[in-house]
This record gives sequence, structure tokens and C-alpha cells, in this order.
Amino acid sequence: MSNNPIVVTDYEVFTNDKNAIAFFMLRHPALDDNQEKGPFLFAVQDDTSIVLGTEEHHAILPNVDPSVIKTLRERNALLLVEFEEQVPFRCTPCYLSPHSN
Repeated sequence: MSNNPIVVTDYEVFTNDKNAIAFFMLRHPALDDNQEKGPFLFAVQDDTSIVLGTEEHHAILPNVDPSVIKTLRERNALLLVEFEEQVPFRCTPCYLSPHSN
């Protein structure tokens, strides 16, 4: 993944007892240019950050808890939920990229 990603420092992580993981954040217009059909991927970067979106338009979520990183590698999927004015705007499933470290 390349091309000037946005860095999102304000996000929340939600998990459940089935190891599902969702990242909640405010809507980021930089992700609006992605096609609705995807595919949407995520990659673990330096064991501390998640890069998610598409090759062309993506975001970086830094400082992800190590236990979340571990679960993401096992689960191979996450849900990105973007909010606008406290209302869900977009829910995007993302799958582990084969190029993730």
C-alpha cells in the first residue's frame, strides 16, 4: 500500500468473546475515493500499526495494542466503521493482505 495515506490517531477498538474486531473512527474523505466493492485489505506494519483500505486510498492506525495485533493475525479480518456526526457512515470489512508482515 502506498500513496500518501492519512494517519488516524483518534479511533476506538471493539472486540468480543468470538475475537471479532472493529475499529471505529470519524469519516475520512480520503477513503471516499475507494470503490464500494473493494477489495479492502489491511496490513500490520512494524507490529504496532494497521494500514487499511485499498492500494490507492488507505489510512494508518498507529499504536494498536499488541493483543489486538495478535488477534488480527489469527482472525485475518476486521471491520472498519466510520462515523459522521455520531451516525455510522460506512462499514467496511477488511481482510489481511498477503503482503502483511
